[in-house]
Amino acid sequence: MKFVTKSLAALALAAGSLSAQAGLVDLYGLPGNFNQATFGATGSQYYAQSITADASNFANLRFTVNDAQGGTFKLHITTGLPAGLPGTGDRPDAGNELFSETLTHAGGGAADFNVNLNLSVTAGEVLFFVLDAVGQSLTGATVLATQFGGSDKYTGGEFIYANTNAALGSAVWTSRFGANEDLVFRAEFNNGNSVPEPASLALVGITLLGAVAARRRRS
Repeated sequence: MKFVTKSLAALALAAGSLSAQAGLVDLYGLPGNFNQATFGATGSQYYAQSITADASNFANLRFTVNDAQGGTFKLHITTGLPAGLPGTGDRPDAGNELFSETLTHAGGGAADFNVNLNLSVTAGEVLFFVLDAVGQSLTGATVLATQFGGSDKYTGGEFIYANTNAALGSAVWTSRFGANEDLVFRAEFNNGNSVPEPASLALVGITLLGAVAARRRRS
């Protein structure tokens, strides 16, 4: 029985090594979350939130924009660049853009944007997701944010904004550090590992059964 027990432990460890090692930052559902005005071509043209990478792969990002009419805007993912701002101090580094995509809000109220990224990053580095309305059709939208003036819900980053039609690299940023406000987001990080496929799990089971049978034949 000791042989079987040790075999089971070893196989469980091997199976566990195939599982995803994930880190998650999730600001949804916090008390005081509200719709922060005003993002879009006729308001603050840039909203940005810094995030500290929790692993080597930035897998997914979710955020929420609310708008009645709808329109287009851009999402950028960049690394951070020291800028002397209050709080974490960084701004988006337009010279090191990891991802960019034009997104469309269909109108009619709140819309969740879930974006598969799968970007190679460095654990511990500062990243930004930037909502960019320069030259786009989204106007007067709101973006879900954490409580204004409450406790700091996410110390690993800051919400910053810019009221300018300038290119991203020339934007002048203001931090909401004094209000302890962040954009609400869900960011999933992992190390690029995958959850075991059913075939892999079946192989583990077959190996275990073989070990048990061999033990019984020798008993």
